[in-house]
Amino acid sequence: MLKIITLCIIIFILYLFVIQYKEHSTNYPCNHDLTDDEYIDHMITHHEVAVYMSENHLHNTKNPILLDMLRHLIRLQTYEINLMKRTKITNKTNIEFNDEMSNKNIKMDKSYINTQGDFTKPNTPYLSNTYCDPSFFLKCLIIYTI
Repeated sequence: MLKIITLCIIIFILYLFVIQYKEHSTNYPCNHDLTDDEYIDHMITHHEVAVYMSENHLHNTKNPILLDMLRHLIRLQTYEINLMKRTKITNKTNIEFNDEMSNKNIKMDKSYINTQGDFTKPNTPYLSNTYCDPSFFLKCLIIYTI
């Protein structure tokens, strides 16, 4: 029994070292500061995989909630892919995206990083339902005062 526990501990420690090595490897895409173009390329690929997986899963599920979520995910991820591609194209000429901090040769070093929400009108991509149930707050108040 002691040998099994010792073996498990050794395997776990080796696993932790492998994870640490992977995170500190220069090939690991999230380890180093990315330029704007590298980041956009990485995220476009990430979103394309999400769209591909969602489109394939549409045929495998009958759950109406999941079907609705998949359709929204496909629509939103496709919208974001197109947004990133447009940003990458206009990055060469658009002053708003081509300031001294967003140059492709300079690593981004801002205390505040602009997000899609900074350039999108409220609720344009329909990420949330704007309806607010007043009884929800009453329930929360009752639960947290107990």
